[in-house]
Amino acid sequence: MKKRIYLLSFTALWLLILIVSVVDGYFLLINRPLMLQTELNPVGRFLLVLDGGNIRYLLVAKFCGTIAAASALLVLYWTRTRIAFAVAAGVALFQLRLLCFLLFGI
Repeated sequence: MKKRIYLLSFTALWLLILIVSVVDGYFLLINRPLMLQTELNPVGRFLLVLDGGNIRYLLVAKFCGTIAAASALLVLYWTRTRIAFAVAAGVALFQLRLLCFLLFGI
């Protein structure tokens, strides 16, 4: 029973992380003309400048980062369930903060 609760909770956190990442990519896509002026992340700004103001490099970097993080969380869950749950909870909290920033500017 306890293992099932960990599985359901971890899955919910994992999906939340992925959903917020997709929303972040969508916001990047719809706001692409403004990104060079509004991107706050220095790595993101570098990728935008490197691509001449286009969002391709930044979108690919976000996609690859999301896949890597989601995969690492799954591997961690399969090997160290409790640690994976704690890590997923921490990442999900950061993602929720990002979502609040994207939706409400706070």
